[in-house]
Amino acid sequence: MNLQLKQLLKNQENLSNEKDKEKIIVKQLKNKSTKEAAFRSLVDLYKTQVYWQARRNVVVHEDADDIAQNVFIKIWQNVDKFRGDAKLSTWIYRITANEIIDFVNSKYKKQEFNSDDLDRVEQSLSEEYFSGTHIEKQFQKALLEIPPRQRMVFTMRYYDETPFKDIAEKLQLTVGAVKASYHHASEKMKRFLLEN
Repeated sequence: MNLQLKQLLKNQENLSNEKDKEKIIVKQLKNKSTKEAAFRSLVDLYKTQVYWQARRNVVVHEDADDIAQNVFIKIWQNVDKFRGDAKLSTWIYRITANEIIDFVNSKYKKQEFNSDDLDRVEQSLSEEYFSGTHIEKQFQKALLEIPPRQRMVFTMRYYDETPFKDIAEKLQLTVGAVKASYHHASEKMKRFLLEN
């Protein structure tokens, strides 16, 4: 790694402005000599966010890990197509959302949810990240019962307290559609929790 790149990466750590960090990473990603190092920086910067976005929606660690890996592969393959119309983080969030939806839809289409999957979900719900009261575990089960897009909107709003406008931007939906999805998801969650 050349000295100039090391200095850029070091300066990147000191930047408090997320937009400045993103601009530097994007510039480095589009330069062949700094692309690999910039990609490592990008992964370091976003891996936790991507993993937990996936984990909240699929619950099982291995599935979330697979989704995160696929997200970063797609980023690597498509970074040259990033135009900068939106923030880098929004683009990454959108790729992650699409990967989650594709994963969940492929599971449903293939009807791959079997007793092993249910055991994995039960095991995941008992892991340290999901160890909690009976109601917390029921809450996680209820999340799995709502459609992928509604689940995505609900988790962004409930866990991250993301404003509806930001959710709409990240998922490329209207604010009205986001509010409707959140309302429907909330109602389904309430119904599931009251019945169980």
